[in-house]
Amino acid sequence: AYTVGGNNPDFATVTDAAQAVFSRGACADVFLNIRSGTYTESIQLLPYTGASNSARVHFQSEAGHPDSVRIESVGNSLSNYTFWFNGGDYYVLDQITLAHTVPNFSILAEFSGEASYNIIRNSKLLGDSTAFSDDFNRIALRSTADKDQSNQVLDNLIVGGSRAISVGGPGDTDPEMGWTIKGNHLRGFYFLGIGSFYHINPIIEGNTLETTSSNANTFRMYVNTAYNGGSVRYNNIYGNSAGFGINIDNVKGTQNSPFVVANNFVYMGDSSTATNNFGVYVQNGSNLVHVLHNSISIHGATANTAGINVQNGPNVDIVLHNNNAAHYGGGRALSVEAGFSVLQ
Repeated sequence: AYTVGGNNPDFATVTDAAQAVFSRGACADVFLNIRSGTYTESIQLLPYTGASNSARVHFQSEAGHPDSVRIESVGNSLSNYTFWFNGGDYYVLDQITLAHTVPNFSILAEFSGEASYNIIRNSKLLGDSTAFSDDFNRIALRSTADKDQSNQVLDNLIVGGSRAISVGGPGDTDPEMGWTIKGNHLRGFYFLGIGSFYHINPIIEGNTLETTSSNANTFRMYVNTAYNGGSVRYNNIYGNSAGFGINIDNVKGTQNSPFVVANNFVYMGDSSTATNNFGVYVQNGSNLVHVLHNSISIHGATANTAGINVQNGPNVDIVLHNNNAAHYGGGRALSVEAGFSVLQ
């Protein structure tokens, strides 16, 4: 193991340690123990020789707690990131805090250049809590349209951001292997909590999402264009603002691997004044989607709101089974457009 910062370290800064990894490579797991303190840096994580699942590079708190290490960027239009996974694979960020000092440029973790098989876990990502629009410069964790595949975001606290997590592949004709997003607590985001776009088999499980955003079209979870199955399970979604709980858009399961939306708790709104509230929304040609064992409580003032809504088809072989959906207001617990293929 190597030390970063503090007295007599192996590397004075996190940037120095990252550059050493790039120049030297790795033949086994490398642990970079960051000593307690605040580091004002923007760090690039580049490809290194020997990168593999048995030769990962770990940036972690020496004290074993994210509050002990704070790494904050001074963002601008040319350098808007705290950590940039710039084509780098098999990195691990563990038990550290990522922050920013310039709200207009407050991306905390950026993935591009086909950065894959990386892990961010047990950390805090403190985004812009003043975001008031869908501003791509204020996303807490972002992947561009490159094939940044099979990354994992596990057991983190993510606060603020126009979007908390927004990750996606190049497009519907060239999707990337899906990410695993599990056990995170997201709060205070403005437009989007978790967004998965153009993925194969994304896994989004066990997350807690809460927001009181003033945006009437806030998306808590948005899965757009997924193939060969996937999972949205065991998530807790609640907040007093209107919008969408779980939006399933152009998602294609298979007979052997349906896309499963199951065992989620969704609470939307604390009054009947909202005009755009949906708990689970399945739309735009989705097929072989199983919506199972969810508990949904919706408040809305118009008939256009629903606990479970299936529309904008054709949506084929949608399974609805054993869901507990309640609507308090002028809408419906369940709404299915005529002519769609809904089973059970």
